[in-house]
Amino acid sequence: MDKTNITIIGAGICGLATSFILSQKYKDIFVVEQRDSFGRETSSRNSEVIHAGIYYPKNSLKANLCIKGKTLLYDLCKKHNIPHQQLGKILVACDNAEEKTIEGIQRNAAENGVNNLRFLKKGELDTLEPDIKAQKALLCPDTGIVDSHKLMHFFSEKSKNNNVEFAYSIKVINITKKDSEYEITVKEPSGELFLLKQILLLTLVDSMPMKLLQWQALILKKINTKFITAKVNIFALAILKNLKLIISSIHRQALPI
Repeated sequence: MDKTNITIIGAGICGLATSFILSQKYKDIFVVEQRDSFGRETSSRNSEVIHAGIYYPKNSLKANLCIKGKTLLYDLCKKHNIPHQQLGKILVACDNAEEKTIEGIQRNAAENGVNNLRFLKKGELDTLEPDIKAQKALLCPDTGIVDSHKLMHFFSEKSKNNNVEFAYSIKVINITKKDSEYEITVKEPSGELFLLKQILLLTLVDSMPMKLLQWQALILKKINTKFITAKVNIFALAILKNLKLIISSIHRQALPI
């Protein structure tokens, strides 16, 4: 039975970032990942957008973390030469109803402290993006993109330099509390099971929120959290190869997630 101080389940972007930060202060950190390398699931299948924090409710945890996080992420990428671009985003409205929607987004952004959104003047959209036609357009300068693979590689290498241990192709099967300790049962590729004993208190971070219900059920023997899931399809349009900014349309039927 191996003993460790901090166990991180999942080597996605959240798990890697957590190991990078914690390893600057703590020792004996172990990252368990069921895939053969880091970032094999959600973290490598997304739009790679750095969000500005304009949609979330005022004073919500999502809004506060998004606004603080974008600044930290831009600073990190600049400092360590991680490929990224602060492109900006244009929200376009094609009718009166959509105009009201983006006006509401601007007000919500201001309530969150994001005060640099502005409506484009007549002809300005044509100058910025000649291929985009809209009745009204809102510019959000803070939105950008980042190379998520290079970012994850940075977190992984820095964590290893700080003596974080990574165990790939290892699947967590069970988590059991015993007195003041926790035992994590994991399965190796060979099918062999072994125990990872958590010293004193379990610090458990999962890089896939979808798995949190499973871990919560294992540890607490109950579920008190409900997840609303949604699937996003991302398409590449060959006819719009010359876009310089991120373009966002208004989805009236979208779920608030």
